[in-house]
Amino acid sequence: NSLANNGTASDAGNHVLKFHAPGFKGTSLFPAGTYSENVVISDSKFTPSNSSKNNWTIAIDPQDDTEDERMRNIIIERNLLFAGSVTNIGISLQAVSVSIRNNIYNGTCGLSANFVTAAKRSSGAPAPTDISVYNNTMYTSSNNLNTSDPFISIENGSAGAMTAKNNLGYAPNASGPGLVT
Repeated sequence: NSLANNGTASDAGNHVLKFHAPGFKGTSLFPAGTYSENVVISDSKFTPSNSSKNNWTIAIDPQDDTEDERMRNIIIERNLLFAGSVTNIGISLQAVSVSIRNNIYNGTCGLSANFVTAAKRSSGAPAPTDISVYNNTMYTSSNNLNTSDPFISIENGSAGAMTAKNNLGYAPNASGPGLVT
């Protein structure tokens, strides 16, 4: 399964890309234990609307804070992502076995320059784990980067194994250090 070679923009109320799964307990359409899995998101441009109400460019998360919806084996590569005026996070993750590699993120227009946040946002689904963030380029020319809003974030104790290697972050006007926390 792949989403590739797209120019994607949000309207005034949505994430540019929202990816979730059917309920893990089963539905009338999907048997219990169904994952959204084996997906590649590549070679695309993601541009949020400046009037968007949602503050994540890409959300790979359950649909809300109680659903048990599980995603695994996801690759996000060779994309160009932008932050809109209300963007806090470029890619929000609550999934397992995710590789984010060779992307370019411009967080200049956002409230925060955060490129990736792995966090357990839904109490119903397992915490994110086995997350690899490699060879990405992250940039912001505003002062929206600091220790509490870094380029790459693992929220306190809410995510499992995560590796971040060989990423380049440039923020000439940053209000403090903030590559990875």
